[in-house]
Order: sequence, then C-alpha cells, then structure tokens
Amino acid sequence: MFAAEWKRIATGNGEIDVAHAELTAIAAALDESCQRGDYESVSDDDIKRLFEIATRLFGLEKSAMEEIDYKKIFEHIEDHNILEEMIISARTKISSRFNALIKDAMDPLSFSIIGHIETMDVPLAEAISLKSRKAPLSHHRTSDTGHNALPARHLPSGNGTAKLQSDHSLHSDGASSLNAIIINSYSSALLDLKESKWIAGDRAKTVAYEIVARLISSATGKNLTADFVKKVILSQ
Repeated sequence: MFAAEWKRIATGNGEIDVAHAELTAIAAALDESCQRGDYESVSDDDIKRLFEIATRLFGLEKSAMEEIDYKKIFEHIEDHNILEEMIISARTKISSRFNALIKDAMDPLSFSIIGHIETMDVPLAEAISLKSRKAPLSHHRTSDTGHNALPARHLPSGNGTAKLQSDHSLHSDGASSLNAIIINSYSSALLDLKESKWIAGDRAKTVAYEIVARLISSATGKNLTADFVKKVILSQ
C-alpha cells in the first residue's frame, strides 16, 4: 500500500517529509476503506484533513521548487491544482453519503495521488536532495576537472517508473512510434508496481495507465489521458 511511499520521496526537508508522511498515511487509510467497500467510514472530517495537509504540503513544495529553480515547477504546481480540485469534488460527494458517489470520487483520487507520487514527487525529491548535498560540498570541486567530487546517489526505488525511450523517439509524431512507447513504458511501470508489492492486480493496471499518461505527456507535450493509454494497451 502506498502509505509507505513517502520513504521513497524523502527530500531531507523536515517539513516536507513530515507532510508527505501525513498525506500518504491518511490517503492510504481512505483507500483501504474503499477497497473493503466500507464507504460508511469515509467521513467529511477525513477528506477535510486530507485537503488541509495537501494544501500545506503543496505550499512547502512550491517554496522548495522556487528555491532550487526547479525546471518543472509550473507542471508540478498545475498537478497540485488538479489534486486540490479533485479533493474538493470528493468532499462534496462524500457529504451526500451515497456509497456510489463516494466510490466514484475516491477511486480516481487515490489513483491520481499515486500517479503524482510516481511522476512528480520522486523526481522532485531527487532534485531537492541533490541540491542540499551540493551546497555544503561545493568547496570540494576539483579545479583541474571542473567536476564536483560527489558520490553517486542511489535513486529511490521506482524513480522514473515507466522507462521511456530516447528523446528522439519521444518527440516522434508517428502514431506507431507513440504506441510503441506507451506499450514499453506500460510494461515497465506495471512490473515496477507489482515488484514493489504496494499495489497489484487490476489496480496496478489502472495506476500504470495513469503513470504512463503523465510521464509521456510530460516528455512529449501530447497531453495523453489514462483512458487513451488504456485503449492502446487493450488494442494489442
């Protein structure tokens, strides 16, 4: 379950890491209730708390991204806005106390949070962590080579879950090329999700669709949807 995923997105920034832990914990608890079909336990207070934590975290991340001049800051903030809107929408449906509406709201929200972790928070955590290590060690720069004498960093498990092809292939306009990228990326994402054992089965497939759509959209600017990725996969 993705409650433990915050460990993979540790930044070294205490406030951000604590907020991530809180957010993923409450999101996982809500998700588990929905998986059991226990929609009665999903309360307005829970979703209100989720929103409060999310907005606090998003503000902290925005400040951190500005501080390190993060290249994908606008894309990341846009995804934050989408998640906020989804949480607000979910709260409205939860207040209705109709199980069908709660399910319709919570399942996409869970998938989107997982997708955000994989495609946005993992690379951001890497960037923040790398920046914080470079600052105190910058005086160790070797004068004759012009390179920092920094040790190689072990990337978080699952970083870049869907392993995309070369930049040249990514920007190809050919439908067959795009389909090949989707298929290869989906297979890689699905394998990573299953091996990590935090999500599997049909849910892993749904999350993989979301992850691949986000990654390829970011790389190509084609604005793919999870439904489009699903159609490509199922057409094979």
